[in-house]
Amino acid sequence: MDCMTLKRPALSLSQARMGDLDISSPFFASFVSSYLPYYYEWFEKKHNDKVLIVSEDYNILGLLKLKLENPDEDYSDISPIFEPLKRLKICSLKVEPNDADISSIFMRTTIATAIARNVDEIYATITSDSDYKIKLLNYLHKWGFRRVGQKFSYGLLEDVVALRTSAISDSIVKSVIDEYNSSSDKKGLLRYDF
Repeated sequence: MDCMTLKRPALSLSQARMGDLDISSPFFASFVSSYLPYYYEWFEKKHNDKVLIVSEDYNILGLLKLKLENPDEDYSDISPIFEPLKRLKICSLKVEPNDADISSIFMRTTIATAIARNVDEIYATITSDSDYKIKLLNYLHKWGFRRVGQKFSYGLLEDVVALRTSAISDSIVKSVIDEYNSSSDKKGLLRYDF
């Protein structure tokens, strides 16, 4: 597992497998309640998938799960249906408490991964009408994501937001590349292994 110490010494960024995480941890409570009853089934199916986590004293404070999708992906549950493109899906993005440094690291990692994997679009689906949803939508909007539709699956209605990689500002791309190039820990910074 790659591990990197963040600006605050007690925090660490590491890669883990979903199956190595404790779903009974308080960190997962909002995921479970938002996606009942299917979250447990989804979590088990993703057992071997890799995620990035930020932790402090063995408590998870942030989690990022990404998925590469090819143009032949089935998007029939999204309205309007996506055109065929190579995409990077943000499957899970959560930071507790609301920490700007951790959120920024996750978004920069997402953008760096999209650039490195030459994807056309980054997207996410967001459920529930909670305060967290509003905060997450506002946060993604600041990075350039726009609402492009809705997804209905497992009895849940979700907003779909997307960002074309061609629309990512040059200054953001430059800062992500500069941050990576100036890092002495290229294994841990801005890297997502699938």
